[in-house]
Amino acid sequence: MDFLQIPKDSFPRVFPTLSHEEYPQVLEYEGNSEPLFSKNPRIAIVGTRNITPYGLKILQTIIPDLATKGFTIVSGGAFGVDIESQKIASHFTSKLITVLGSGLHHKAPKTNKKHFLNFINNGGCLLSPFGSDIHPTRFTFVQRNQIIASLSDLVIVIEAGPKSGSIHTANYASEQGIPVACFPGSIHSELSQGTNHLIQNGAHLVTSTEEILTLIPNHKLQNLKSTINKKTIPRSNLYDDLYQMIS
Repeated sequence: MDFLQIPKDSFPRVFPTLSHEEYPQVLEYEGNSEPLFSKNPRIAIVGTRNITPYGLKILQTIIPDLATKGFTIVSGGAFGVDIESQKIASHFTSKLITVLGSGLHHKAPKTNKKHFLNFINNGGCLLSPFGSDIHPTRFTFVQRNQIIASLSDLVIVIEAGPKSGSIHTANYASEQGIPVACFPGSIHSELSQGTNHLIQNGAHLVTSTEEILTLIPNHKLQNLKSTINKKTIPRSNLYDDLYQMIS
């Protein structure tokens, strides 16, 4: 099967923060390319593959609100935060970009293929910065993380251990001038060590959709088709959960 490619002369629209030298060699996709070219702001949701109930509740709190406001949700296809964020978002929007760490002939992980198909059928975009026959490796996942960051107007890290690949995504975003936000976690949880460290080193601490919206430039918010409604699930809900975790 031959997959469609994004023309290289379209790369400046897809990757506004990258120089010509930083563009991937190829961008192949399956599904709908519209989320790549929509003027609506794009938010990357990344984090651990071993998501906890606390992390899942964060996703269930913010993603329906972001998706229904018109944001495009960007993530990888890995287990944990990646796939859970896209599964939730797919119930509210077709504006999904799932970036793979492999070619489209070798979608990984294989057990998520059914979800990838659902995203495509729902109008989302399954994207690969590699030739279709490339197998996943540690190196390709590093490149995937860079693509996720470069596609986005904001990177949000939900939960992350100290060596999580999402730390690399956040650091790369910061180098590109793309804001990074994190949800704080328990000091007793290894899966919060990465997010808490990022906050200590300059990432924005957020606990609600309302706080996330303040990190998106006004001209980007104006591109949303729906009117931004500042009423969101109260931030105290997450503060209460966090307090229960650390007490």
